[in-house]
Amino acid sequence: MTGIADWHRALSTAAVLGTDRRPPPLNPPGFVARRDTESPRLLLDQAALAAALVKAGRVAGAEEPVDPAPRERLPYAPESAVQRLRTLLDVPPVPRELRMHLLARWLRTAASRSVIVPPEFIPALSAHSAGNPDLRAALSGAWGERGRWLAPRLGPAAVTVATLSSDVVNVPEQWPALAAREKEHLLRASADTVIGVDDSFLDRCLDERAARVRDAARDALAARPTSAFAHRMAGRLSRLVDVEGPRRRLLGSTDLVVRVRPPTDLDEAATRDGLPGVATDGDRAASLRAILRSAPLHTWTVVTESTPDQIVRALAGDDVVLAAISTAAVTQRDNLWAAALAPLAAAPGLVEVLDTADRESYVVSRLPSARPSEFTGLVDMAEQPWSASVASAVLDRLASARDDATWAALPTLPLGHAAHFPPSHLGRVRALLDAPESSGDKPVTRAAFERRRRLLHATVTFHAFDQSIQEGFA
Repeated sequence: MTGIADWHRALSTAAVLGTDRRPPPLNPPGFVARRDTESPRLLLDQAALAAALVKAGRVAGAEEPVDPAPRERLPYAPESAVQRLRTLLDVPPVPRELRMHLLARWLRTAASRSVIVPPEFIPALSAHSAGNPDLRAALSGAWGERGRWLAPRLGPAAVTVATLSSDVVNVPEQWPALAAREKEHLLRASADTVIGVDDSFLDRCLDERAARVRDAARDALAARPTSAFAHRMAGRLSRLVDVEGPRRRLLGSTDLVVRVRPPTDLDEAATRDGLPGVATDGDRAASLRAILRSAPLHTWTVVTESTPDQIVRALAGDDVVLAAISTAAVTQRDNLWAAALAPLAAAPGLVEVLDTADRESYVVSRLPSARPSEFTGLVDMAEQPWSASVASAVLDRLASARDDATWAALPTLPLGHAAHFPPSHLGRVRALLDAPESSGDKPVTRAAFERRRRLLHATVTFHAFDQSIQEGFA
């Protein structure tokens, strides 16, 4: 063995094969091993030596000097507020999920008071913001000139913060050099992060070689009811909808009757627009679903001369059509259609399209009877922090346990939801927290009681510290 490099290779081989098959090598020149050391222990000793040699053997490189950070234009937060921040970072009084909420709360309060984070806290806050968009956004508004200067030197998480509001991609410029996966990602990206993705560009993407890019372009065009793609889909849909003639309606029936037929022939652009064809019953059904999902919803009101509520009631027996229209309502972010469809359809994302008042009514009406497995997902559809009606409905459900059976059916909310209760409901939270312990002796009952107690206690603690933050900035 001629030197350190050979020794290191032999050591790696012994580690891979095992010391039974390949004993560890002798120590490199200049290093003495204990003679009585067994092979496995010797291997570990030599691995530690190798790690030390690698670290100690690094040669310092030359770096270009950097410009100093710009002078701060805003004052630092007051010491009383800084003390609260230090507590949150070093000895948080709440679980991690709530600590993230309180850190964001502290940062937003600082920004609203036109003060900034002292620089010694920026590295720790940047580390906490990794994977937390809400905290990243709050940090970018309160870290001042030095934070913006320091961000590129703190690694990917901080760089993401620094570029959160300014990193916009010119898609047409980069398009030729992109792989199919990257093209798809940009076509599905938020509109405020890309430029150049207009209707004509998306229409050209329908001729891309990769199916995933063509599909992404069609989804993007379906969300634009004025695009040429949407206009083509509207024309196809209008030929497939049959509405009850006025004569029968004049004879006494005032109900709207609407029937939808699968297509039997398609225009030349249908394949380019993603329609499977009409060769088989399956193709015709798939083409119909594609048309229903992509056609502008106003096509229905024009063809039937009726409102969304009337049309949905007329289609109440056709689950396939309602599911496809629900997808269109989500894609086109149409809250009128979403409100009409929500009582009958359960398409993913449909409730989120409702305006705030309709969404809250939907949530509140279903919380009393929601299954425990549905409860958290349902309550997460509401605006946060919760309104008084949503908070009351949640507490009503948490207070509903009376015996082993109702304790077993009590929904479990993650501790992070303690941040969503409004301060106006703290009195009721404390009253429920002070309620006598359950008399049930089943383990499931005791576990449910303890989960409720932890959530309520976290709620009280969260709001107490939040109030302390506000006082720290006063």
